[in-house]
Order: sequence, then C-alpha cells, then structure tokens
Amino acid sequence: MSDPRVIAWELQDASYNPPIQKNTDSSSLVSTAAPSTSQLDETRELDVQPGGQYRAHTKLYINFSRTDDTAWRIATGFLITPSIIATAAHNVFALSPLAPAAQIKAYIGYRGSASVAERYTQFRSGKKTVIPEGWVTSRGAIRRDNVAFIQLDRPFEGVTCVRYAYAPGTGAGEVEVAGYAADREDPGTREFGGVVWSVNSNISYNLTREGLMSYTPIDSGGGLVGAPVLRTSDNYAIAVHAFGGAPNLAVPIGPKGHDFDAYIKALEGPLKPDQLFAFPLSTPEKSRSVDVADVARAFPKTSQSVWTTQGSTMIAWWAGYVAAGVMLARWLGRAKR
Repeated sequence: MSDPRVIAWELQDASYNPPIQKNTDSSSLVSTAAPSTSQLDETRELDVQPGGQYRAHTKLYINFSRTDDTAWRIATGFLITPSIIATAAHNVFALSPLAPAAQIKAYIGYRGSASVAERYTQFRSGKKTVIPEGWVTSRGAIRRDNVAFIQLDRPFEGVTCVRYAYAPGTGAGEVEVAGYAADREDPGTREFGGVVWSVNSNISYNLTREGLMSYTPIDSGGGLVGAPVLRTSDNYAIAVHAFGGAPNLAVPIGPKGHDFDAYIKALEGPLKPDQLFAFPLSTPEKSRSVDVADVARAFPKTSQSVWTTQGSTMIAWWAGYVAAGVMLARWLGRAKR
C-alpha cells in the first residue's frame, strides 16, 4: 500500500457543559430529524459506567464555527487509546461548505445532558484531528477515507479502550455496532444521541472494489456513523461504521483499509493552531501548512467543468440570439428600402 497523505489540524479548547439541544438530526443540533427506522436496542445505564461494556464509546459534540457556539453536530466515536478517539471523517470535516471542526467535546459515561454532573461521566476537549487527505480532496467521493482520529487534551482515566484487529477480505460471524445514535431520540432523556444504542446480528461481509467493508443483513442506520464494528466473539473492532443503509458500509482496519497505528503516530507531531497541515502518513515531520482554499483547489474539476459547459451553452444561446437580431435588423432595413 502506498504512503497515503493526511490532513491534520489543532482544535480550540471546548467547555465542559454539553450544548443545549433543539430539534436535531445526525448532522446538526438545529435541524429537524426524521425518526430512525433501523432496528436498534437501547443499552443500560450500567453499560457506560466504569467496567461497562460501552465505557469506551464516546459521545461527541462537534462545532465547525469559531464564532457561533450554538451550531454543534452530535456523533459517536470510540477510544483506541486513553487519549485518541476513532470516528468518521465526515463527523469532523464538513464538505459543504468546506469546514474543519473548530471544537470537539468528548464524553465517556454520557447518558443525557444531566449525566455530566455524575461522577462516572468524564469530559475531555479535542486537541488535534487527523483525516485522510483523500476524503477532502475528493469531496467525499473516496468513501473508504471516511475515517478520522481525534487526540484529546488529556487521557481519560480508568477506561479499557476498544481493542482492534485487522479486517479480513471476506468473512462471516456475529458483529455488533453500538454508539450514540444521532438519529434516535431517547424517550427518557428526550435527546437525540443521548444514550448508547446497539444492534447485532450474524452477518456475512466482503470488501467492495473501493475498499469498504459491505455487510448485511444488519441495519445500523446512519446515526451510528463513527461507531466501531465489533466482532462479538472477542469484542475486537474490525472496522468503523461509515454509511448506513442496505448494505451497511464500514472502513476496515488494517492493510485493506486504514492502519490505526500509523494514525496514532501521525498525531504525535507538533502543530500550530488555526492551520491545516498536510503530510505523508509515515512521516509527520514533513508536514506543510495548507489552507481551506488550497484544499478547495485540489478538488476534482467536475463541478467546474459542468459550470463551464453550462456557461458555454449560455454563451452559444446568446450568440444565436444576437446573430438572429442582426439578421432581422438587416432584413428590416432592406424592406424599408
């Protein structure tokens, strides 16, 4: 596998308190949600407390604005070290308009906003984020790059992280997907993504041509994007849930997808705040600063070509009208003679 390039940036400090939710969906706290139709089960409160099955599953609040403290996205991630969270790239880098996350709030033990006052709930602020460059430069077209890693300001304490293993090319068995489903409202907390929901089933899976894990018949929906796909035989994560639907699609861990260990290393290098940095994954020390405009210029020219074609068509129409007008004027001039 060639040495992929990544984009990394530092985040602003975030405050402890969760934002106030309004009508919400999986993309924003300020838009209206459609109810989830996926077959999810609500987990118990004990499951997110110390020693619980989902203790390492993180509730994320993500803000893309450096000036508006009300625009927060809700999402799921999972701890792969006490200070590093794995999630989906589209949770941390908006593509329309282009915007890297400015602040990230991360909680373990979260079960509704009131739970932040409980001693078993811990909070950390995101410090740094790294994603595959291809996710941004392809404007999300390279779907196997829908993975991201968040470094926290300090490690969570007393937590057993999610262990992970390389995903094989094909396989079958029971898997579980669990997280803070952003498209599911909890009746108790009255929050979207307020508690951990899970779904598990015996599945068969294979890697698609574009390098994604396709698995059926489970339906984990779109709200769990960023959650781990767990092999229930040993509770190891083998992929990151990236796209809900039929079939579900996940980014595999390992050589057939993305090497988590390499991303952990990439987060170790120093960065400056308020700048994006691009570099080869294996050599973080070779980073160079970029800005959003640089990234935008790297996008495929498809939309520009469409615009140019449409513009050419319009010019041709106008030219035709002008030519017809000239001919009509000449004809009228001759007629008057």
